[in-house]
Amino acid sequence: LPWATDVAYSDKKDDYLAAFDSVGTEIAFNESVDSVSMIVALVVLVRSISCTAAHPRIALLTSTVTKAINDFLHFLIICLVVYLGLAFVATWRFGAKREDLSTLAKTCQTMFDSLLGPPGAFTLYDNKENLEYTYFVLLYWLSLFFFMLNFILAIIVDAYAKVVEENEALEVEQSVWYDVAASLRICYFRWRKQWPKHTQLIKKIEGLPRSQPVTSVALMSLASNETKPLFKNPDHAQHWMEYYARYDFLGFTTDEPEGPQQEVLDRLEEMTLQTKTRFKCIEKVTEDKIGALDRKLDKVLDALNAIRDRQAPTPRSALPDSLPEASRPERDFME
Repeated sequence: LPWATDVAYSDKKDDYLAAFDSVGTEIAFNESVDSVSMIVALVVLVRSISCTAAHPRIALLTSTVTKAINDFLHFLIICLVVYLGLAFVATWRFGAKREDLSTLAKTCQTMFDSLLGPPGAFTLYDNKENLEYTYFVLLYWLSLFFFMLNFILAIIVDAYAKVVEENEALEVEQSVWYDVAASLRICYFRWRKQWPKHTQLIKKIEGLPRSQPVTSVALMSLASNETKPLFKNPDHAQHWMEYYARYDFLGFTTDEPEGPQQEVLDRLEEMTLQTKTRFKCIEKVTEDKIGALDRKLDKVLDALNAIRDRQAPTPRSALPDSLPEASRPERDFME
């Protein structure tokens, strides 16, 4: 400010106060910008952590929180009841003697700080002659530290164990570095071999009949529209098939089945053997019956030949005056 000029004192004072107001306004604006920037940074951090759910190997945090959130929210009800109850008792009984327990808000803050860095403000060597304070401290550490905090850790550890178990059972799970390299390789092949997009190809494959196997010929029959096929030529379709055939979890497994599947297969094998045995018995009985029927037919043919020979025409001079009467067996057969 130009203090050594002929400007009036009141004008100088107004300029001085205006400068202070300007500086204060600028500081308040900068603080607001810093607060908004902090919120944006936290949102970006949360968003970055949530993006780790894209891969099961790095989704341990998000998956664990997702599985533990239900149990944690129910446990939080019990924890708040115990925490606020102890805070109310401490404020009511010891607030008149201690400044950090004078109000409910200060008591909650003091108890929380003690949990983060035990023993904090609650030590047994304070007020040794006051048994009520000693009992309160023992109850506080027993209920909040030894039980509540360990219950929270148990919920988190149990959820983490479930996530690890699911990852071990996941057949398509691979290293994140291997999947990143595979993604880059697919981008190269999509440019070099003109592969179609995965979403478009999956949608077309799902439209095929379930009885039709997915082959290079079937892939060439898929078209993005009525005239343009998804693959440029059969070699590109065959290369796509060979590339994904390298992944074991996309093909048929050669491992021996276990558990219920093995029991079903054993039962089917037993039923198959029983069926084969029955067929053999039926075949043998059928052969015996057919053989007996063949023998009977042979006898019938022999009898017919014998009858035909007897009834063969003879010279008139050789014919007797009267024909002999047929035997009873022959009459029965002719009837």
